[in-house]
Parts: sequence; C-alpha cells; structure tokens
Amino acid sequence: MSAYPITIEPMQARYNGQVGRLLAQAFHGKFHRLTNMHENDLALFFEKVLEYVPDEPFTQRMIALWQGEVIGSIAMKWRPASDITSGGRSKLGLKVEQEEKQQVEQSQGQFQEQSQEQSQEQSQEQSQEQSQEQPQLQLKKQKQRLPSWRTFSQSGRWSLVKMMIGLYALEHQPGPGECYIADLVVRSDQRSKGVGRLLVQWARQVVELDPELDRLSLHVSGSNPRAKQLYEQLSFQTHSRESRLLLHLLFSESKWEYMVQRIGGVEIQ
Repeated sequence: MSAYPITIEPMQARYNGQVGRLLAQAFHGKFHRLTNMHENDLALFFEKVLEYVPDEPFTQRMIALWQGEVIGSIAMKWRPASDITSGGRSKLGLKVEQEEKQQVEQSQGQFQEQSQEQSQEQSQEQSQEQSQEQPQLQLKKQKQRLPSWRTFSQSGRWSLVKMMIGLYALEHQPGPGECYIADLVVRSDQRSKGVGRLLVQWARQVVELDPELDRLSLHVSGSNPRAKQLYEQLSFQTHSRESRLLLHLLFSESKWEYMVQRIGGVEIQ
C-alpha cells in the first residue's frame, strides 16, 4: 500500500455507497443486535442516510482514498468557543445584514411589478396555466428526491425506526471549543496499517488551525480495548467513564469511555 499515497479528501455524494459499506462493516455487530438487519441492508440504510439527511452546521466528513477507493472515513462535529463567524461578524450582525438585503430586494420587486403591470395582465391566462402545473411538478420532483419505504422493504419499517432511535442514542452534543469525532471507520482489509491514525491526525490539525477549538474528543466502547489503545497512543486520555442504560438496552453495551485529546495543554472542566 505504501507505493500509492493515501489522500484525505472531503466527502462527496459519489462516495455514499462506499462509505455506507464501511459504516455497515464497523457497526454491524452493534446494530445487528438491535434490528437483525443483514450487512447489505445496513449498508443501504447508511447510504440513504448520507444521501438524504442534510448536513448540520459545524459538521464535516472526510474520507481516506487509496487508488481511487475509500478505505477510511471520519465524521466530526464541533462547537466554536464563541458565536463569531470566520469572517469576524457576529450572528446578530449577519442577521441584520440579511434583513436589510431582504428589504432592498422587496423594494426592487415592488418597482419591477409596477413597471411591468401591463405586460403581466396580457399574460395572465398563461401564468395561471403554469401555476396549476407547477405544484404538480414540484410534488413529483419532491417524491423522487425522498427515500421510499419500498427501498427498505426487506428490512421492515420497525427495524428502520429502531435504527433511527439507535443513531439518536449515540448522539453527542459538543461543548464550547470541542471537536467531537462522531465516527471513525476503516475498511476491514486496511486495518492496522495506519489509516485510522492518519484520519485522527488530520482531525487534530483541524483543531490546531481553528482558534475557536481547543480539544478533540470521542467515545469508545468498553468492549473495544483495541480502539482505546490506539487513542491512548495518540495522546487521548479517559476523561470520564459512563454507564448508559439506554445504550445497554439497545446495543448490550453499557460501559463507555469519554476520551479527550487536549490541544495546547488546555484543561477541561
């Protein structure tokens, strides 16, 4: 593998299928207890989640590419230490600018409506016909974009509901200045070859370059000592040990460790 370099690139829609399969490989053991879904069905589920669920602010997924194939992926979410954007403007300032822009656009629209009133009256009938057809076309396009239950007919609706509950239970809301690793997956035939380490090092660089962030964090299951050992080698330390009843009921795993990598020696309260 050393003959070909590994590149870290932003996630793109064309990789949804490959990343979905990676997530299925990594989490099949946990979610199989919950839904009895086969790995192929689980991969399809994750692929559709990547396709249809919109990205939230302050989130990013990166992929490790080798010879054009995805061999690893990391998803991060963070919370800046303040509400100041990268451009130096506050959210309140951006809101004021947007309102002013809307007012200007509204005044321009009113002027155009007055100047084009005669031409609009002449084409009124044609506009009415188009307005009747447009909702039907929009509804058709919307149905084409949304996933259908038939896509997961083999899995069953109840299995999908339990999957969504499971994903929600695994959610973590970062604190101010925290960059949280939501998931880190490596293709099975590329494990123990430095891919996971490379992705974590890339995440650390993100924190180091952002003055609004001061730490990198993640959760690791108590039944995964191999992953914990890797994180300890990368200077992560156990900040707290958690016993979560909901995760025990869903995944039969109640022991979790919250690990943190401090950037610049920052202490965590």
